[in-house]
Amino acid sequence: MNLNVPKREWTGFAVAIVLVVGSLSFAIISSSQALGRLGEYKAHNDDLSTTVSQANRVVISADEAERIQTKIGALRDCFADAQKQGLIVSQLSEFARDRGLHVLEIQPTRPTGAAPSAYPLYRISVQGGFEQIAAYMDGFKSMRIPARAVGFGMWPATEGVAAARQALTADITVEAFIHQEPPKEVQNG
Repeated sequence: MNLNVPKREWTGFAVAIVLVVGSLSFAIISSSQALGRLGEYKAHNDDLSTTVSQANRVVISADEAERIQTKIGALRDCFADAQKQGLIVSQLSEFARDRGLHVLEIQPTRPTGAAPSAYPLYRISVQGGFEQIAAYMDGFKSMRIPARAVGFGMWPATEGVAAARQALTADITVEAFIHQEPPKEVQNG
């Protein structure tokens, strides 16, 4: 091996080695920077994916918003109708006839005993079979203006066609729902 080669011949070789080493160093540094950026992009992507999935759970479609607005309108109408005593009596009467009961009387009443009622009370007298009376009472909660039974009495009918059919007479006291505004301190709190 002859080391007496002129420096000029080694210069090109040395420059080539420096360029290769520099290129490799640049490639390694660039790839590590690129990997770092890719990691950042992945983290941002994960954050955005989480945000989108959370938004999809809370954001509703236009159809759903319209359906909710329709329900709110119906509820407001129901609140307004609940203030109309004649409409409540009519609803209770129609509901009884739909169950096959004979309505003897429906009238507003006052609470008996010491505890006042926060809602209007109605006394309903009907005649019919046990199953019909039970279905009538069970259906109070599904009426447009909901009601609930707070008093009940039943006995065999003693007069007329109802007695001949062995029907029962029932006196039912119901409490009808009316919308009441919460106290001011609850509204503001």
